[in-house]
Amino acid sequence: MDYEWPSEANRTQALEAGIFKPEKITPLFMTVYGTRIFLSLDKFGSYNKSIPVSLVSLPTSSASSASPKLTPFPSWDMHEYGNCEKIEEARGIQVDSVGRLWVLDNGSKNCNSKLWTIDLANNHTKLIHRFSFHDWMHDLVLDETPNGTLAYIAYWGERNIVVFSLERNQSWIVQTTENTVHTIALSPKEEPRQLYIGKFNSKGLYSISVSALRNGTESANPELIGNWTAIPYRMLMDNHGTLYAAFWGNNQILSWNTSQPFEVQRFHKAGNLDNFKPFTFALDSSGTFWMTELNKTASMPRYRLLMAADNASSVTTARPSNTTNSPKTAPTPVSFSIPTTTTMAPESTPVTATASTQIHITTDIVENSTQLPELNHTTPANLSIPTTTKSSTPAEENAATEEQESNIPTKISNKKRKIINTVIRLIVLSSFVILFWLVLGRKWISSTLQNTTEDQEMSVFVENNDEVGSAEVQFEEITLPRPFRPVQRSADSSQPAV
Repeated sequence: MDYEWPSEANRTQALEAGIFKPEKITPLFMTVYGTRIFLSLDKFGSYNKSIPVSLVSLPTSSASSASPKLTPFPSWDMHEYGNCEKIEEARGIQVDSVGRLWVLDNGSKNCNSKLWTIDLANNHTKLIHRFSFHDWMHDLVLDETPNGTLAYIAYWGERNIVVFSLERNQSWIVQTTENTVHTIALSPKEEPRQLYIGKFNSKGLYSISVSALRNGTESANPELIGNWTAIPYRMLMDNHGTLYAAFWGNNQILSWNTSQPFEVQRFHKAGNLDNFKPFTFALDSSGTFWMTELNKTASMPRYRLLMAADNASSVTTARPSNTTNSPKTAPTPVSFSIPTTTTMAPESTPVTATASTQIHITTDIVENSTQLPELNHTTPANLSIPTTTKSSTPAEENAATEEQESNIPTKISNKKRKIINTVIRLIVLSSFVILFWLVLGRKWISSTLQNTTEDQEMSVFVENNDEVGSAEVQFEEITLPRPFRPVQRSADSSQPAV
């Protein structure tokens, strides 16, 4: 992937200065609005200085087979790390019902975290709130109510949820007891709504009543729902109540229909991706599921952009009870790759959406790659674990087993013989050392005493009577700087107008 640079000279200068490295581009959060996809890129503060812009856009479709460029959004001029009046490090992003893109800005060492809104009709950008802390802001979901819009924010690794009210331009903290929040998802608009929580260091899935967050209570007690198969780093809820989750270092996405008892099903699985955070995903206004897949097994990273269309009639179709993915029709591919390293798939005739689920695949990274299954909101499917096939017959396996068992006593006997021989050698060697000391040592001491006279003096240069213990390896614990704990902050004259 690459940016849409003002000029080729700017790109060359950035490459030579080391402030841009294409292989470091990693999609972090994603949202879709109209014909545009918005991505926040993982900048991780000052630790990744090779990502000049952390908020970009690209089209959902393209008439060209060339890879689309990542367009800095809303412009190049609005991005500058270390400038408190610019977008420094975009994290969670989401579009509200009136077409505003909300951007959670992590800030920097000298600039507090902040919230931006960008009107997607005219790209008008407004800084709506500054928090009293910086760093470690992560996920963002919006709760639009008749009384106003609230943003719920995951404060990475902290035991709380940050709540922001647009109408009051105020933020406050709701403690989550012993739950260190990392990723969050909000249930559909039907009341009572629930906020689902994925912990920073646990497979547990928890939920909190949104009413506790709206009322400004100081603390809430998340309830345990169940345990995922791994620790999630990204979660998303669709309008049908299906929760999707991606997991650290895991090459699959799982889902759960929240209207049913907790039972997960596989939504998407890829081959080896060699990536700690391989996926990010989002839903557009029609319910279409979009996702990126990042593969780092090659010398240069490779990207795929996939989508699974969800039409009203397809919701009623029950998913098969097995985990075999249903066949898909391949529409026009959307280029989403590094031009110099990835071969694009040829274009095909555009396909009109039908009742069946469809997929857009940008590039075929590996042959026979797994496609997205149909979006299912009704019947969960149990995950099947494939069994390993063996080429040998049962008789051959039994013969091999008997041969291995017959070799066990011989291996043990050889091991004991080696140990006995080693002990005998040590005893013989020790005997020779003792004998040498008794015979030669005594003669040397006797000769020394006889040759010593009263005129001879002994000079002691160094004397060390300190007790010497065993060597000890010490490790210096290095911790990343942690932000100040956020406190309730009222709107004042210094805050920007909403």
